[in-house]
Amino acid sequence: MNTTAQHTILVIDDNLANLKLLHELLSINGYHVRSADSPLMGLESAKTNPPDLVLLDVIMPEMDGFTLCHELKKDAKTESIPVIFISASDDTLSKIKAFEVGGMDYINKPFNTTEVLARISSHLQLSILQKHTQDSLATSQHILHAVMNNSPAIIYIKGLDGRYLMVNQEFEHVVAISNEDVVGKTDYDLFAKQTADVFVRHDYDVIAHGRHKQFEETLKLEGDEQVYLSLKFPLKDANGNSFAMCGISTNITMRKHAEAQLKYLATYDILTKLPNRLLFMELLTRALILSQRENVRHAILFLDLDNFKNVNDSLGHHIGDLLLKEVAVRLTACLRSGDTVARMGGDEFVLLLQRIKQSSEAAEVSEKIIQALAPVFELENKSVFITPSIGVVISPDNGTDAQKLLRNGDTAMYHAKNEGRNTYHFFTEEMNRRVIHRMEIEKELRTALNDEHIVPYYQPKIATKTGKINGVEVLSRWQHKKLGNINPSIFIPVAEETNLAIPLDRYILRMAVQQFSTLINNGLYKGSVSVNLTADHFYRDNLLEFIDNILKEYDFPAKHLDLEITEGLMMKHTNEAITLMHEFRDRGIQLSIDDFGTGYSSLSYLQKFPVKTLKIDVSFIHDINKSDINRNLVASIISLAHGQGLDCVAEGVETIEQMKVLQQLECDTLQGFLFSQAVDFDTIKSFLKSKKDFIEYLSNKKIN
Repeated sequence: MNTTAQHTILVIDDNLANLKLLHELLSINGYHVRSADSPLMGLESAKTNPPDLVLLDVIMPEMDGFTLCHELKKDAKTESIPVIFISASDDTLSKIKAFEVGGMDYINKPFNTTEVLARISSHLQLSILQKHTQDSLATSQHILHAVMNNSPAIIYIKGLDGRYLMVNQEFEHVVAISNEDVVGKTDYDLFAKQTADVFVRHDYDVIAHGRHKQFEETLKLEGDEQVYLSLKFPLKDANGNSFAMCGISTNITMRKHAEAQLKYLATYDILTKLPNRLLFMELLTRALILSQRENVRHAILFLDLDNFKNVNDSLGHHIGDLLLKEVAVRLTACLRSGDTVARMGGDEFVLLLQRIKQSSEAAEVSEKIIQALAPVFELENKSVFITPSIGVVISPDNGTDAQKLLRNGDTAMYHAKNEGRNTYHFFTEEMNRRVIHRMEIEKELRTALNDEHIVPYYQPKIATKTGKINGVEVLSRWQHKKLGNINPSIFIPVAEETNLAIPLDRYILRMAVQQFSTLINNGLYKGSVSVNLTADHFYRDNLLEFIDNILKEYDFPAKHLDLEITEGLMMKHTNEAITLMHEFRDRGIQLSIDDFGTGYSSLSYLQKFPVKTLKIDVSFIHDINKSDINRNLVASIISLAHGQGLDCVAEGVETIEQMKVLQQLECDTLQGFLFSQAVDFDTIKSFLKSKKDFIEYLSNKKIN
């Protein structure tokens, strides 16, 4: 005889494929199956004809599984039906909620059919056990003893006066007292008063309502604490009058520990043991509600560790993790009573200072944090220094919405970084306006790239010996249809911060190659076309392939292309840079070091790099005709560069006096506003056709 044929299982799932699969699986295994493809239909079916067990999906229209389960547990006819959730959602919070609303189990999709059948069988057996326990009291004392003493749960019967009438062997084992010694005693005779008070209150609740109820009860014995899920119900005679109460208590200590661990993992950062973003947002939301109700102010400090990436890159993620843990300890020590610090992710922390009276309190805590993080961190024999940038927002002054406050705090924090780091800055509306303006620039910039509103301009380079153009530097200019020409100092930083720098570089490079290819191939131009590359672009895997393709596409001779890179870019990944630069040189492409003198390299070190030209930084040229120090420094750079076979370009030449000094120092090429600003392609073509001697023209102009 197949015992499963006695059991009815109600499957509630809005997915017809899942319904069909479960219906077939359960039917084949002898269960009587009812299906409902909507939560409302399933609820009605359960209440009209209660099944033995419910398999329930979580995410459904009209009503989710958690709400449906809650409705079942509210109804006396359906509250004892075991509910097993089957869901594709595997997040921790969903599992916690499933148990909170009364679910007995939680199975993830896709599921293992053997596991599903085993769990169904287990919960049906437990359900039968509880039902038979209640029914057997009125029919057979023999069956009652058999069930009680073979159950892993604690089972007991009390009179209406609270005195024990009978307990099972599990009760005797757990409480360490025999049935004979228990009978006639009350909870106050067996347990501590605090524990007994809870048991008695629950007992009275069941007797007063005349129906069964479930409670979580904690049993403390000799320092050991166990949690039980107790089903308590009145025993009634044939007339429906209660004459005793029965309790079945199942040990759920391990489950409670698992639930607590799941909740902890969902709300705390495992590394630092601080509240995580989820918990902090909950705490902040509560604080903001309090702020509105009681008219109090709170401060939120948004903190980012300066250059933390360098710690991970140079010392490894293990040291980085140790640093984060120690930072958390120091931040916690800076808190006032009632304040909170949380880790938002990465190297970002946020502090909530509640009930501040003045904004200066937030400033004091910020300064305290800066001082606390200043001492060296000793981490496994490695000395690490770290500084914070802190953005401060005040509620309700800077907003009453949690998300908005964090955005404003982030804005203020980046303002602190831009001011030099290791400082704090309060949020202002002016910052917000700048952020909004920056976002508008970013949006317009993306459109401008697609619509080709950004064009290449060219600043000529002048050969010192001939006075004629021997090269051009390609620069970006944005011709906005409404705002006119937008300064590169505005849109270039935005491009670098929003992953638009590489598309911008490549667009300008392609346009320059396309425009100059005809001039070069027709013999009208023999100089170089210099293009600046950002670090991210230089180390991009497919840069070589991209350049090869556009040179081939426009038949542009490689020897006329000059790539300008900075010292810092070369020194960042020295070996990788050398390899890549040799790849360019082997193709005939020229390489120049831009802004030379502002980085970390030395002329002797440059022997390792296959470069052709040094561009002396404008800061050395500005006072070259007035400062002996600058003049001597530039003279040394030019002399040593020539000694290594390198050409020199002086950029930022603005006066004839500067030009004369650089001529005397035998600088090869000059570039600057003295000769020309960056101009469009038609203008640069007219310069080339005129074959103008800029130096002679300017020298004569000075004389006249």
